[in-house]
Amino acid sequence: MSLRIYAICYLIFLYAPILLLPLFAFNDATVIAFPLSGFTTEWFAELATNKSLHAAVKNSLFIALISALVATLLGVCAARAGAMHRFPMKAGIMGFIMLPLVLPEIIVAVSLLVVVVQIFDLGLSNWTIIAAHVLICTPFCIAILNGAFQ
Repeated sequence: MSLRIYAICYLIFLYAPILLLPLFAFNDATVIAFPLSGFTTEWFAELATNKSLHAAVKNSLFIALISALVATLLGVCAARAGAMHRFPMKAGIMGFIMLPLVLPEIIVAVSLLVVVVQIFDLGLSNWTIIAAHVLICTPFCIAILNGAFQ
């Protein structure tokens, strides 16, 4: 079997659930399963009236926007400083900043959760989630912008 066939099978396995989602959006049943029980558009009407879903989307957009802006701003500053200036312990500091790139995200996320909740005794809020996203996203911004400033 060639590599092309493996790649095609992998892509089918990966994208088949995404291709089936629109089919289940018109299913009459509340459980996602075959055989389909009937045709309905009630889920789209439910989508328009679901207040908790609207609140979740607003929270997600707020977190994404603020996290992206802060991470990009910090990334520009750090990449510019790392590329344009020489300062003591530059390699160590840049390595420490870039550490979230090499650590698995789940390890970083659980560690941040423990630090925020148990050590700093803070409650979980949008701002703590934004801080965690900024910590994880900033090294990616630095890695991308570093090439531009070189």
